[in-house]
Amino acid sequence: MSVDEAGRLTYAAPDVAQQSFRRLRQFLEDGQLCDVQLRVGGRAWRCHRLVLACCSPYFHAMFTTPLAESHQEEVTIGDIDEVAMDKLIQFAYTGVVQLTVEGVQALLHASSVLQIEPLTCACSDFVRAQLEPANALGVWQFAESHGLQGLARSAELFVRGHFPKVACGREFLGLGSQHLARLLAAADLAVESETQAASHCAQVYDALMSWVRHDTSARAADLPSLLSRVRLPLLPPGYVRRRAEDEELLRACHRCRDLLDEARDQQLWKAGLLAGLPPAPGERSRPRHSYAGTIFCVGGRDASGEPSPSTEFYSIASNKWLKAADMTTRRRHVGVVSVDGKLFAVGGSDDKHHLASAEVFDPATNCWKLVCPMNVPRRGLGLCQLGGPLYAIGGMDDTSFFNTVERYDSLSDSWTTVAPMKSPRGGVAVAVLKDCIYAIGGNVGQTSLHTCERYDPHLNKWTYVAGMMQRRAGAGAVALDGFIYVVGEYALSWHGPLAALRTDCIVSQRSFRPICHEILLAVLFQRCYLFTHKRPDVSSPHGSGDLDFLLSRPELSDSQGGFDNNLPLSSVERYDVELDRWVGVRPMSTSRGGVGVAQLAGRLFAVGGHNGSRYLDSVEAYDPSVDRWELVGSIHGGRAGPGTAHCSCPTLALAALNHYNCDDSDES
Repeated sequence: MSVDEAGRLTYAAPDVAQQSFRRLRQFLEDGQLCDVQLRVGGRAWRCHRLVLACCSPYFHAMFTTPLAESHQEEVTIGDIDEVAMDKLIQFAYTGVVQLTVEGVQALLHASSVLQIEPLTCACSDFVRAQLEPANALGVWQFAESHGLQGLARSAELFVRGHFPKVACGREFLGLGSQHLARLLAAADLAVESETQAASHCAQVYDALMSWVRHDTSARAADLPSLLSRVRLPLLPPGYVRRRAEDEELLRACHRCRDLLDEARDQQLWKAGLLAGLPPAPGERSRPRHSYAGTIFCVGGRDASGEPSPSTEFYSIASNKWLKAADMTTRRRHVGVVSVDGKLFAVGGSDDKHHLASAEVFDPATNCWKLVCPMNVPRRGLGLCQLGGPLYAIGGMDDTSFFNTVERYDSLSDSWTTVAPMKSPRGGVAVAVLKDCIYAIGGNVGQTSLHTCERYDPHLNKWTYVAGMMQRRAGAGAVALDGFIYVVGEYALSWHGPLAALRTDCIVSQRSFRPICHEILLAVLFQRCYLFTHKRPDVSSPHGSGDLDFLLSRPELSDSQGGFDNNLPLSSVERYDVELDRWVGVRPMSTSRGGVGVAQLAGRLFAVGGHNGSRYLDSVEAYDPSVDRWELVGSIHGGRAGPGTAHCSCPTLALAALNHYNCDDSDES
């Protein structure tokens, strides 16, 4: 102990608080100095107002405000279990309580009523750990009725994540219509992933009809509203037809028949059996997250500027990108497509060679293996599936831009040549819609293209269709809701307009205006530069001494005439097949050249790319129903020119496999 300069000494008695509480407990046991009696049911406890008020805001308000109970010697507490009240009193004096499965709900109710927050939190955590399909619905409704928002949210998420098993339990048939409506509307309503997506929708439909039939007279009126939350267009066509014919509850309801007709029309249009514009997109036509599949992002240039072998996939449920096994080869400007739940990566460049090789990734084993190579090495190709075969379209190498098309047969593991395009196209974007392939934009030399053409596999013939509004090369394209969207990168044509610019911008034989000089040098050296505003002597533009005003950006350059480093755009165009017309839609939040594009769950995803100064790790998703982009989870590092594709393998199945890194702590 020490005395301060003023001659004062501060003394702290050890364990005085613990000793005081031990004495209070003894007073409680001996009935000494007690000033209130609590009565619950047939039991009574002599207690100390001060201790109860310290532990419970409920008792604090009771004893310190001018209520009748503040002066009464006996206070009756209603709607609380006797055993739970005994435990609460012991907790107030000791801070200790034993939780059991049998008694925790009564104790949670009592602690919630009496506002004993630490005990309420402890009980909630205990109940949360005991959630299972047989009790989750009861916990959800109990927690909501008591204002326990955290526990209610946990229970609801558990129910969504285990819906098929929950729907088989007794609690499900007693569920209220409002809670059922929330479940049926949830995009993250999880179903088992080992069968086809159409069967999952049938599970949801069958669960709804079982619930209605449990009390038809009271619940039939809720059927139209609840049925509107089932993804009917995703049911098998025969299933929808049989339900419309056989289910009396549906036949008797006009609104239900309308919903079935809507689903049938969407299915007929998707099968090419119904003419006209595509049905308007909506939640009923979008797959739920559990069977929507995933997006793979493969290869491209990483932040170092080098071709990458990396593979990652997007979990829409967690809004995170997870890592998978690297490809066997580094690839940029690689073609990627998914077939039957597997991923093909074809061609590209490793910066030393243009590649003809192809490899396939099996998510079930997290392994890549080589398959038959193409006949012609190429990068900047378009890759797609139409029917069974794959098609490798266009592309380029060091000296040529290709119009050739190769078709891959997985059964024979071989490539054959089909009809060439009408125009050579490097950096071509491709999409499949209504049993045809569309080749969109691309470049030939330093000229980017706005032209598009369509391939009919039955005629083995390409024909021109309407051109885009802007020239684009290295853009991404995807078919979604009956339209084709093209996103990102475009480059200028240097022919014709360049001559006019040169004439307008020449000041003298040895001097150019800076903007014209930058354009000419970019064409001459086929590289991307950062220019100063210093006006150089350009009498010998090939002399190295006259280029000291240039700061080369090798991480963005492409000495082989790249298309992903030109002027990136944020703009997006949409092609209407019926009208043969392109229109602009909402632009992305940032310009993206060399962007990867894929669709997932009714939205269009733009992955990575570059904005003219750096490689991007950001990802944004476009919802056509509201014409809006929003940022989603980022990839693990900036990259441009990756291959991206939607894969039907559900992320629930991917996350269940031990060889994937699903630890959230490692995700950004």
